[in-house]
Amino acid sequence: MNIDELNGLDEVTQKEVEKLLKVTREKNGDEEYISAQFELEDYMDKNKKYELGVKYLKNIREDDGAIYYKALILIFANQYFFMNDLDASYDSIVEFLEGSEYAFNGVKEDTFDSIRGDAFGVAKKYFYQENYIKSLNLFKLIGGSYSYQSSCYEKICKLKMNIETKKIGEMSNDLKGKVEKIIDILKLDFLPLSEDEQAPERKLAHYTSTYTTNKLLSKEKNKDKPSAFRLNTINNVNDPSEGKLLTNYLESVKENSFYKPDFDERLHAFISCFTFNHDSLNLTPAVNPVELNLGDFSYAA
Repeated sequence: MNIDELNGLDEVTQKEVEKLLKVTREKNGDEEYISAQFELEDYMDKNKKYELGVKYLKNIREDDGAIYYKALILIFANQYFFMNDLDASYDSIVEFLEGSEYAFNGVKEDTFDSIRGDAFGVAKKYFYQENYIKSLNLFKLIGGSYSYQSSCYEKICKLKMNIETKKIGEMSNDLKGKVEKIIDILKLDFLPLSEDEQAPERKLAHYTSTYTTNKLLSKEKNKDKPSAFRLNTINNVNDPSEGKLLTNYLESVKENSFYKPDFDERLHAFISCFTFNHDSLNLTPAVNPVELNLGDFSYAA
């Protein structure tokens, strides 16, 4: 036992830690030993000894089964959030995501989506450090509700890694930044509100037919996933101002008047319509609303 491991701990905690450090695989068995490592990590975290917490968790081996991936994600959380060790946290999260078929077994999808969100944050840090190899590797692994964003970054990484397409990659990254800014402006966060305070706008609806709803939600025979959600070109709408605000923003045009733009083969805007009035009698006779719950989830490390 290293006496440094007990420094700074109160007397009661020291005794508990000493007891746990005496637990071994050979004497107490795998299950009790693994439980002791998690308890030791918890004591170390509470006393801000994060490196020691990681050390104990690393005593859990891959051949211990799915519990290994629980240890791995706690290692990642300590390295990333508390130790500020980006490279170490990268190795941990990559191993976790590569073993996702075991890690995801029996755990809620929203919990893992939150973990993917943290992995996405790591990948973006490498991206903006221009370490495209590491960022690309992570973007390929993330998936879940971050699939689309990761796919966009993945394509931009590949463009920027090639000298012949680097300029296109930079332009694509600039466009992506503007889209993210628009999304950030439009995003509504209802999580801080209590259930009584939450407005009806927390539900987002898209009015469509029952036939299309079934296509979007159900997999057809011999298909891996439901139909993709399709956008339509604004050139087919009957409102000449439709899409003009977005076009002006993307082209940095400061103009308040709207007019029907000339058809431009180089630039197309695609849209779909959503509403916060998810139970509007003005729309319900012909179509059905598909409700989408908004909000983010977090996981406790």
